[in-house]
Amino acid sequence: MTGARLEALARTATVRLGPEDADGTLWGSGFFVAPGWVLTCLHVVRERLGPDGGLPFAVHGAGGLRVGARLGYRLPAAQDGDQDLALVRLLDDVPHPCVWLTDRGDKPARVAAYGWRVPKEGQAPQEWSGNCAITGSDGPYGMMLGPETEVPHGASGGPVVDRDHGSVVGVVKARRRGRDGGLAIATTALRGFETAEAVGGENGLGPDPYERLIRAHDEWHDGC
Repeated sequence: MTGARLEALARTATVRLGPEDADGTLWGSGFFVAPGWVLTCLHVVRERLGPDGGLPFAVHGAGGLRVGARLGYRLPAAQDGDQDLALVRLLDDVPHPCVWLTDRGDKPARVAAYGWRVPKEGQAPQEWSGNCAITGSDGPYGMMLGPETEVPHGASGGPVVDRDHGSVVGVVKARRRGRDGGLAIATTALRGFETAEAVGGENGLGPDPYERLIRAHDEWHDGC
């Protein structure tokens, strides 16, 4: 696939997360990384799923997609901030696109961030995107985004895409309060899922969730 097609794929693979019983409520964003799996920031769902993290919720995507989901895996070091990542498992088999991930450590010059936002109180969630640059690092996995665009509330968990190659290089983490731009987590942090904490007895990705996730990701793209 060309970089432009991969970037378009990332847009359609970006989803929003919210409660089962309130479709207009936006918790945050995420994106499909492999069949049946969404990557997001743990803080998007952590305080909303009960003490054991097992409560179901809803994932909404392109074309009116709505599917139930549960938290599947979280990184043990997520409290440190720069590994604030979680994998969400869909409860039903539904067709969907998957982004193209990269684990390259170099930072691209031009990136775009994708996610969802609520424009005004009482309005329905809308898709959002913004072009920006990676302007610095914050810890081993943290990336500083800016200053061309302001990351809105609700975009946390969305993908950061290399605009030249179309690959996802990071996950939007947060806005920078009172300033343009935002913070993101590099996709190299995904290797932490080798020893991820399974939630609620989840075993869909076996003893090495990272290896199985990447294999499923690669198999999906090989079949495109």
